[in-house]
Amino acid sequence: MLAEAIFLYIFIYTGAIMIYNNILDRIGNTPIVQFDTYRDAEIFLKLEGFNPTGSLKDRSALSIVRKLESQDKLTGKTLLDASSGSFACALAYIGKIMDIPVTVVVNSKISKNNLAFLEIFGAKIIRHGDVTGDGYEYCLDLVKKHPSKYAFTDQLNNWASPEAHYTTTGPEILEDMLDVDFVVASMGSGSTLNGVGRYLRDHGSNAKMITAVAKPGKKIAGTYSKGPDYISPFMEQLWKENMLFYESPVSYTEAIERCLELRQKGIFVGPQGGGVLQAAMVAIDENNLNGKFVLIMGDSGFKNLDKLIAG
Repeated sequence: MLAEAIFLYIFIYTGAIMIYNNILDRIGNTPIVQFDTYRDAEIFLKLEGFNPTGSLKDRSALSIVRKLESQDKLTGKTLLDASSGSFACALAYIGKIMDIPVTVVVNSKISKNNLAFLEIFGAKIIRHGDVTGDGYEYCLDLVKKHPSKYAFTDQLNNWASPEAHYTTTGPEILEDMLDVDFVVASMGSGSTLNGVGRYLRDHGSNAKMITAVAKPGKKIAGTYSKGPDYISPFMEQLWKENMLFYESPVSYTEAIERCLELRQKGIFVGPQGGGVLQAAMVAIDENNLNGKFVLIMGDSGFKNLDKLIAG
């Protein structure tokens, strides 16, 4: 009996048994898994696909919604944003749980997977334009015409988004790996890099930030493409304060190839995650780097089955 009691005590107080009061409490605290060694670099993967909707965008969406709630800006309002990707899905999911209506403005390139997710979680879908920027302008027009109806989450400009990574993702990385040398993430809106980078800097870490950016050609979701993509204030701060050590250009084909390589080790991520691995390898090759690398894998393969099958 004593041995059983000790065993139970160890399980409960080491976190081996976890009971959550609310599914939203499962957002964050994602695992870091040692992946492989590439040249003289040790690679660790932070798997954001373990968030409830399979994406790190759960962190940003929850942070933004809770900020609006704390400011008493949600009563009688509908959450609104322009997104055809993971943020739209996260917003629909959180809105359903919190009993807040959600409207998303999507573009013509939205995947069947994401469209189905939005429908399942009851979001109102407005189709407009071919890029997120078109939808953003449409949202501004809706808010102007119906100010009492909508709470515009404005993920591309809302500082509650990088704040989510300053208060959760960054601390999680340092708690799990104090001696990290490099952190690699995709440049989408820049909120992940901004929040994590500022946290590491402010808390004495010497870790350098590396990002994946898109090469010309087929677009990798959640990966900044120079020219057509919106430049957020989070990105502007990254460049202004020289927070990025290296920007690695990545093609869609390279990202998919890395997804398949990761799959061989049982790591199932989407093109964004594959692009992050490719970016890390390019940075290591081009700069002769070594040390411990934490790669933030922002998406799950389960959310990208259509893309992975198509290749």
